[in-house]
Amino acid sequence: MSQMFNGQGDFFELHRRAFSTGLKVMDARRFLPHLYKVNEAMHEKGVLYGINGNLIERERVVNYTNILNLDCYVYLNGQFKKNNKEKGFRGLDFLEIVDYVQGRYISTRSPLLPCLEESCWADITLESLNRQGFPTKRSPIGDKYEPGKTAYFAIPSESSVVRFGTDSNWAGLDCSSNPDISNSSLGVFTTAEVSLN
Repeated sequence: MSQMFNGQGDFFELHRRAFSTGLKVMDARRFLPHLYKVNEAMHEKGVLYGINGNLIERERVVNYTNILNLDCYVYLNGQFKKNNKEKGFRGLDFLEIVDYVQGRYISTRSPLLPCLEESCWADITLESLNRQGFPTKRSPIGDKYEPGKTAYFAIPSESSVVRFGTDSNWAGLDCSSNPDISNSSLGVFTTAEVSLN
């Protein structure tokens, strides 16, 4: 339950590092519902369980929620590429890296599903997200940050990747990020699930 590999490379290098340890970088489809559930547990509207199946105690929930809501800066698994057949939303395909084998990234590719058409404050609750994890509804509370429920959404653009970040008064789901960015604060959240099936 921590951000990993901070400052150790760009989008592709951080994926390689995750795979080299037997892990996979979380995608928006898993990360945003997780963020929502963590915030629900923080407000005692739900509970969290660890990988061992044990209930996570309150102090750890509070600490983890604070990290996610106040000091998080990560790449998520996802890249956007032009679709020559114009089938995907905004003419884009959505790629996810599913493995790294013999120096080569293996990706799945599917048409981008409809999401918000303009950059704005978005509703990131479970009901708003499409199957790829991107918001389809504007924030019901305008341009205010409500942890686990709203974020500023920067719409997908060609050759960009997905990044998520927070601080004390802001959250952003940026789908227009440059994959070459690397700095000491930027890392990834990982999952042990390598297969999407």
